[in-house]
Amino acid sequence: MTDFRENFQFPSLNDAMDKELYYLDKNWTSGDYDAMLNLAKSIVESTCKFICYQDNPKNDLNGNLDDLLKSMLKVLNIDVSKNDFYFKLREIITKIGDVRNHTILSHGHRKQNKSIQKEEARFYSSVCIDFSTYFLKIFSQTKFDRHRIGELIEPENSEYVNFKINGYKVQLRECLGYVNSACIDFYKKIGLESAIQNATAVINAVLPLDADWKNREKRDIKFKVYSQKYDRDYDVVFEEVNQGWLIYIDNISTEFLDGNVKNFRDFLSIDEKYNFGNSSSNIIKERKELNKLISNKNVTDIRISIRLIKDIGKEICNQNDCEKPRGDVKLQVKTVISKFQLIIGRYELLWNVLNKVLEFIMQPELKLKKSEDYILYAALIDDISIFLINLNTIYKRKKQELSTNVIGGIFNLDDMQDFSNDGDNEFLSTNPVLDIRLALENGYIEKIAFKFKTLSTRYDEFVNDTIRDYLPSQIESVSSSERVKKYHLIQSNKYCKEEYWLSNGMLNVVLKIINC
Repeated sequence: MTDFRENFQFPSLNDAMDKELYYLDKNWTSGDYDAMLNLAKSIVESTCKFICYQDNPKNDLNGNLDDLLKSMLKVLNIDVSKNDFYFKLREIITKIGDVRNHTILSHGHRKQNKSIQKEEARFYSSVCIDFSTYFLKIFSQTKFDRHRIGELIEPENSEYVNFKINGYKVQLRECLGYVNSACIDFYKKIGLESAIQNATAVINAVLPLDADWKNREKRDIKFKVYSQKYDRDYDVVFEEVNQGWLIYIDNISTEFLDGNVKNFRDFLSIDEKYNFGNSSSNIIKERKELNKLISNKNVTDIRISIRLIKDIGKEICNQNDCEKPRGDVKLQVKTVISKFQLIIGRYELLWNVLNKVLEFIMQPELKLKKSEDYILYAALIDDISIFLINLNTIYKRKKQELSTNVIGGIFNLDDMQDFSNDGDNEFLSTNPVLDIRLALENGYIEKIAFKFKTLSTRYDEFVNDTIRDYLPSQIESVSSSERVKKYHLIQSNKYCKEEYWLSNGMLNVVLKIINC
């Protein structure tokens, strides 16, 4: 069975949206994840504008993301106050918009110390593209002229459709479900200029409704015809054959094709993407069953796919020697990603989005009507699943690179013979000169308290050497005052505060992981 992802992809309908998707991929390749998220949000906004303009060029295309979402939903005659499915979908995109507003690309921003990371950017972009793909399809299904370039092919799921216009045979070919090209058998033994004039009606019947063959431009061996609604030029080529002429019309833009730019979405097979541990065979089987669940169009059945996310969470915990997550899928996902904070740039913002996606798939009175509703539901399950798998891969790699027994690093008692357990997640080393107390969270050192019993000045060589031993090798100073310093721990992408004071004539110094 063909996987639903093969056809559920963002179609090429408009040059502006193609350009945004191209640069989104380009920023993925270059590692500019803030810019990538900005473009993902822009694609949603462009989708809203595209739908509104297609419906009526006089529709208001101004406003922020929320305004554009409302305008698009109005065009589609969707009242979110009466439909939880669409209400929760809009909430997801609004939360992703909030994340974008915390990047360095937001208007009136302050300097951000922590940027979103690779897999966060990929997850947000995946959800935005799925959202846009879904609504383009829903809007296209409302149209009646389904034999034109840029429209959904009819019957749906056809690779090509043959029919006649004014007695001439026409073949339409699809790409991702939309009419992408046409070939007209204009079999008249006449010259090129006569063919150009005589084929006007049949060409116009295939071009977008607002495009007019009479307004063509000649460029090299091709003709170009422009559609205002699609904001795109279409190529028209005449080829002379024995019977007369073949006329090719293409909706193909090669301007934004670059073999050096990787697609942010990984198009590996399901077996490759979901192969990540002892439970792989079962997890791969569950993921493949999504296609059958979509075909069945049964809400109760499709909700079963939530177990895919749960089983991935359990496997991740098995691989990282963590206790298996408990509770509903939302609580389980939160438990799992809380262990990945080391590699997450903006944890709270990420959870706000994940929370809304999980609320969407967990709706107690879930109502799915169209095939596209089921596909979108499965796509969001897939987005979360791949996100968790990729996070786990990066986390394990990062964990191997991390320093041990330093602030922000992994605690290894085997290398700390002077320390003994002194309460919940605390370890103490004490001698007549110095006490050192470590506080842990999820196995990482979150706080180190030093008490120098014979010293009262911070800038002593012994103090400096001791503090340096508990700082990672790669740090940069963020700020400094008389008694407080802040550092960026480059390897773990965390921030640390150093603070000191005197108590009973003894110097106290604390290193502590902070949010910055």
